[in-house]
Amino acid sequence: MNRVFYGKRIIYVSYIKKVMKKVILLLTIPGLILLTAFIQKRGPYIDGVYKAKTQAQYTYEPYVGYVTITVKEGWPVNAEFTIVDTAKNEVFNDQYEKNFEGNQHYINQCRNDWNGIKTYPEIFKKVQVIEKVDAISGATWSYNFFKQAVIEALKNAKK
Repeated sequence: MNRVFYGKRIIYVSYIKKVMKKVILLLTIPGLILLTAFIQKRGPYIDGVYKAKTQAQYTYEPYVGYVTITVKEGWPVNAEFTIVDTAKNEVFNDQYEKNFEGNQHYINQCRNDWNGIKTYPEIFKKVQVIEKVDAISGATWSYNFFKQAVIEALKNAKK
């Protein structure tokens, strides 16, 4: 039997261990609750689905960018993005280059921007902040539509 002398009293080590376990447990539980709350901090937006459309700075062109953003726990978790040619009533996709047959420069531009249209939402879902999405070389046209549409959509989601 382990004993510790404290002045004129004898304190048993097993009793000290039992008391210390209770103290540690009482201090640990609130600490874990606070730590969990801190780690799971909600983002700056209200949960929901937000949509926007924009011509960005291309008001002289017949193109409109559309974005739909889903926000959960305050953060964007999904983004869908399309660009529509309103003059042709056609979605800009991997087949859109057919409109520029014989013009290799515009065909390459279409391919680059199609890559941007597919890639920007994926990057945005990962970084969750539009300022952290960088333009892809050769796809700044689609980037400008995407960025402006995201900014417009998230204006309605701010707390």
